[in-house]
Amino acid sequence: MRISKILGAAAIAAIFAMSGCGKKGGGGEKDLEQMKNEVCACKDKKDEAKKCYDDVMAKWAKKNEGKKGDKNAKPSEKMKKLSEEMGKCVTDIMSAAIPAPPAGGDVAPPAGGDTAAPPAGGDTAAPPAGGDTAAPPAGGDTAAPPAGGEAPKTRNSRPA
Repeated sequence: MRISKILGAAAIAAIFAMSGCGKKGGGGEKDLEQMKNEVCACKDKKDEAKKCYDDVMAKWAKKNEGKKGDKNAKPSEKMKKLSEEMGKCVTDIMSAAIPAPPAGGDVAPPAGGDTAAPPAGGDTAAPPAGGDTAAPPAGGDTAAPPAGGEAPKTRNSRPA
C-alpha cells in the first residue's frame, strides 16, 4: 500500500508541473480535470487498469513535453481537490495491481519440512550443564600467539 501512495503522490506532483499549476484563466484546472477523469476511468478496467493508467500518464507527459509551468505558483483550491480525487483513483489502481496473498494466508513449508523459525540469537542448542558454552581445544592452552608470530609455549610443548 505504501508504494501506491508514493506513486500517487509522484504522479500528482508531475501533473502540477506539467499542467502549469495555477495558470491564469483556469487552463491548468481544465487540463487537470480532464486528466483526473481519464485516470479515474481506468479504475473500471479491472485487469487493464494499471496499463490504462500508464497510457494516460504517457499521453499527458508527451502532451506537456517541453512546457514549463510557473513553479512558484500556488495551486488553487479546485486543483487541490482535483489532485486529491485523482490521488484516490491512482491509489485504487495501484492497490488493485498488487497481487493478493495466498488464500487463507497459508504458505507452503520450506523444503525439509521444518516450519519453525529459530529463536532470536540463532542457536537452537541448549548450553552444556557446566555453564561453559565451548570446550577448550585439545592440548590445553587457548591463548593467541604473541605478536612475533611464534606460538606460545604450553606445558605439553617440546623443544624442536
